Amino acid sequence: MIASERLILRPLEAYDADFLYEWENDSSLWMYSDTIAPLSKTLLYDYASNYDADIFKARQLRLIITMKDDPQRLPIGMIDIFDLDARHNRASVGILIIPTHREQGFAREAINLLADYAYKIIGLKSLTAHIPTINKSSISLFASCGFSDVGVLRQWHRYGTEFLDVALMQRLL
Repeated sequence: MIASERLILRPLEAYDADFLYEWENDSSLWMYSDTIAPLSKTLLYDYASNYDADIFKARQLRLIITMKDDPQRLPIGMIDIFDLDARHNRASVGILIIPTHREQGFAREAINLLADYAYKIIGLKSLTAHIPTINKSSISLFASCGFSDVGVLRQWHRYGTEFLDVALMQRLL
């Protein structure tokens, strides 16, 4: 189990489909992902039910962030490793915390837990984060977790008719 004093990063379960449905279909969050259309609950249930946690096969790992003292292990967020490159021992990371649990240190704690797991268990050497430059709080969060600003990708991410600059941040493990 991946855990700290306050948090547990647990595997995705079929019953998380409702939670995924809310987040994946919140169009205000699409600027941070590659989502361009709503996803059905059936599709998300199938995804959660058939989730393959073999990170080397799937090239990704999605974990649900829960409070350690919550016996129901209800989600307060999720964190992903994606675009895993096993040859070069690197991957990208993304995180989402529900609004009621933001600004309480949970995101920082989850990122550091995941980075420790990525290094010690998976054997990664580097994690990167691609963050729209308008998301100052996320840039600050990743900086506080040991990620360095390694550049800006100009007009890198399309959101609607706009092209956003993206900060490229990296943490060597």
